[in-house]
Amino acid sequence: MRRPVLIALLILLALLAQRALPPLARAELGQESVALGFLLLSAFLLGEMAPPLRLPRISGYLLAGVIFGPHLLGLVSAHSLERLRVIDSLALTFIALSAGGELRIAELRKGRRLILSVLVALVIVVFTGTTLLFLALRPLFAFTRSLAGQELWVMAAILGAIATARSPASAIAIIKELSARGPFTDVALGLTVAMDILAIVVFALVVSVGEAMLAGGSMDLRYIAGLAAEIGSSLGLGMLLGLALAAWLRRVRSHHLITVFLVAIVVSEASHALGHWLQHQFGVSFELEPMLICIALGFVVRNFSEQGDIFLAAIGRGGLLIFTVFFALAGASLDLGVLRSTWVIAILLVLIRFLCIQAGAWIGAVAARAPRVYRRQLGLTFVTQAGVSLGLAKAVEVRFPDWGPAVATLAVASISLNQLLGPVLFKRALDSVGEAGAAAEAAPARRRRRAAPATVVD
Repeated sequence: MRRPVLIALLILLALLAQRALPPLARAELGQESVALGFLLLSAFLLGEMAPPLRLPRISGYLLAGVIFGPHLLGLVSAHSLERLRVIDSLALTFIALSAGGELRIAELRKGRRLILSVLVALVIVVFTGTTLLFLALRPLFAFTRSLAGQELWVMAAILGAIATARSPASAIAIIKELSARGPFTDVALGLTVAMDILAIVVFALVVSVGEAMLAGGSMDLRYIAGLAAEIGSSLGLGMLLGLALAAWLRRVRSHHLITVFLVAIVVSEASHALGHWLQHQFGVSFELEPMLICIALGFVVRNFSEQGDIFLAAIGRGGLLIFTVFFALAGASLDLGVLRSTWVIAILLVLIRFLCIQAGAWIGAVAARAPRVYRRQLGLTFVTQAGVSLGLAKAVEVRFPDWGPAVATLAVASISLNQLLGPVLFKRALDSVGEAGAAAEAAPARRRRRAAPATVVD
């Protein structure tokens, strides 16, 4: 009972502060700082209430953002939320560092056949199934009735491409919370990261082909080549930074968490600054992807240096704060107005995608002759969507101004539902395969085998 009372007191305190202080005074006192502090406290309390209900903590973080964000109670304003985007970007790069650090070559090599099989099956089944089912159900969508045949095919293919995207941030948060470790966890995480990268490529191909079809011209190969250069450059730069960070961690004995935070900040800000500079000075559209840089960076430190445990220990110490901030802000950003206007169609699209994911994961697991538990549970780990999916949805508005906004609205609504539903299903899958808590149980044995136990935190 204490946590609900504390939440009620927080709400009362925030309402009193809003009423007692004029807008100018609130701004002078740092409205964004107050909003962030309130959101953190409420998210933490709701997150602690989730495990007794057999829900992951990030469901509580998301719920706190939804309830106290600008679209419901409004205790965190839209203006404050926009100003806090920089923290959101920092959290995303920090989580990407963690994702790369959790990818272990030895474990990925053991499951490479299953990963490749499921990856191919998911891309084909989810993309094709979502595209065809959307076309079959197009009479239900008001904004498709006035479109010609080619436009319908392009629109359906774009929704299919967006449906292939995943959320490594949610996967990492659930794995960390449950201290999950094992072959199933490694396969799920490896597939999640690979699918997010592949989704960007699939989307670029679909958009280029679609624009060529509608314009009656040839496919924009420069766009695809530019995307390939951005992905390759991001991964290459991440590997170089990984080697540099490993050398730094080898020489410096303390303040590792501060070092990791600084790396996340520099990568996030420098990537965007470089893109703006190239666009402004030379008119060149080239932007490095901070998430890919950080995934490659974490992967190199974990697998090609002796500093992997130190690196993961530093990330583990900052994980709770970062996950709380990121998912609370993600919940506050969910546009309930969009969801309210398209919820029936959005639920239908979520159901279509869910069925395609289950079918694709099952087919891939069967083809790889994986154990039966993989066939039943692996598909549940791929439902969540977040940052990359939203970015792709927003890109549709720019590339197809006629009907792009309607498609983006539908995509954002379905992504919002997947973001709320996915973590619950991921937790259920890890509980079902028995890998939840395996990392925590293995930690004492690893500490006994090491000469410097204080440096290892799991």
